[in-house]
Amino acid sequence: MEALKAAAAAWMIRPCRSETDFWSHFDEVVAEAKSAGADLLVLPEYFTLELDGRFDGPYEFPQERSDVLAERFLELTDSAREARLTLVCGSAFAVGRHCWVNRSVLVDPDGRSAWQDKLQMTQWESVEWGISSGEGLRQMPDPRIGISVCYDVEFPEPVAIQAEHGVDVLCVPSWTETRHGFHRVRTGCLARALENQIFTVHATLLGSLGREPVPSAVGSAAVISPLTPPFPETGVLAETVMDSEGLAVAELDLTALQLSRAQGDVRNRRDRATVQTAWHPWAAQD
Repeated sequence: MEALKAAAAAWMIRPCRSETDFWSHFDEVVAEAKSAGADLLVLPEYFTLELDGRFDGPYEFPQERSDVLAERFLELTDSAREARLTLVCGSAFAVGRHCWVNRSVLVDPDGRSAWQDKLQMTQWESVEWGISSGEGLRQMPDPRIGISVCYDVEFPEPVAIQAEHGVDVLCVPSWTETRHGFHRVRTGCLARALENQIFTVHATLLGSLGREPVPSAVGSAAVISPLTPPFPETGVLAETVMDSEGLAVAELDLTALQLSRAQGDVRNRRDRATVQTAWHPWAAQD
């Protein structure tokens, strides 16, 4: 059986007066995932904003005082090697091509690293913070793993492209301020798992700084499968308690995934392509 164990973090923002506080929190979560036997750990979107707690008040452009950029995570290869974990380090502000982007960095136990920028900005990111969209999809060192940052998972097309290029496990770092936002992202995770017959690993930010840039963060973390046998009827392999810190941990049976695609009563991955080519353009009726 080909399998890997995935952990999705529900990361609760804690009081943070120094970088040491933040990295201690980070090390604690990594140690918990390692103790659970995880091979893959996914952290939430913008979880480095915990560091903004060092300051006394909000700032118009939080990225300009964030000194834990995505490039910093490239230094975490030693942590990944020691824990024997592939780390999807949530996301953080980074400088792209002369603009700020929302970047998720992956490091693995073999010392390899890669990154995926968020493709579709929310209104707040675009208008209020001036964050720009990333440029295209990128292959990870292990081509079975892909990344879709929060809002991106609400759109079928990019994930379909990733699945067509061999992604079996989609990592979804997220931060949602409201229940509406949380359920949109969770529904996107379920829908992408269903239509592409892949696993999705949904990490979430929780808590608050008591002000901008994180007035609130709600949700739960989950590991999700296709909604076909032998997987659960709800597609939820593991889930944390709503708005509570913790890890959702589950084993991803990649052999069973392949069998469900080939032998299942419904074969969404195959039939999605058939539907795309078989449907005709909308036409006015006589």
